[in-house]
Amino acid sequence: RRAERRLMCYQYDGVLPTHTPDFDLQTSDDKPLPDEVVRQQGPILLCLDTSASMKGLPELRARAVVLEAMRVALQTKRQCLLFMFSGTDDIQEYVLEQSVTGWRNILRVIDFSFHGGTDVGGVLLHALAKLQQTQWQDADVCLISDGRFMADTVVEFINRMPNGYAFRLHGLHVSRWNARQMERLCQPVYHLENLWGNA
Repeated sequence: RRAERRLMCYQYDGVLPTHTPDFDLQTSDDKPLPDEVVRQQGPILLCLDTSASMKGLPELRARAVVLEAMRVALQTKRQCLLFMFSGTDDIQEYVLEQSVTGWRNILRVIDFSFHGGTDVGGVLLHALAKLQQTQWQDADVCLISDGRFMADTVVEFINRMPNGYAFRLHGLHVSRWNARQMERLCQPVYHLENLWGNA
């Protein structure tokens, strides 16, 4: 009886329930966003590092950020594209569909990892090609990585950019590794260690 009483009082500490969006994706009654808001909020391009060095806590943090960014994209009706990358030619591309089915598909693929090297230049060239398409113009681009990549991939990307072309690249640093290479590419760079401490 004592064990039963303890079980009845048992509860999880620090466990959040499954998130349910506060809007219904399946209804057509949602009011469209004002034109000026739509113009200010362009699409979102997410570049998620899934290399071997990301394994563990950095990878978990990175995926949590990606899921939250996608949730915001759905809520604000912004187009969203995810690049999952690692070494040379290791790139998977997923477009988030504005539907419940699209969200479930992303939840199935988000657990995938290459766990190889880290070719940042390659994925950024893919992002640059997307930005030149009408559908993805004025997109916010975010690189999510632990910053453990070689300087030559950065230099290669900079050298291969078209003359006079530039875009703003946000960086999200998810480890305690030196962020120097990310700071060469991204402006601004957000450090999750500073935001979350030892969480």
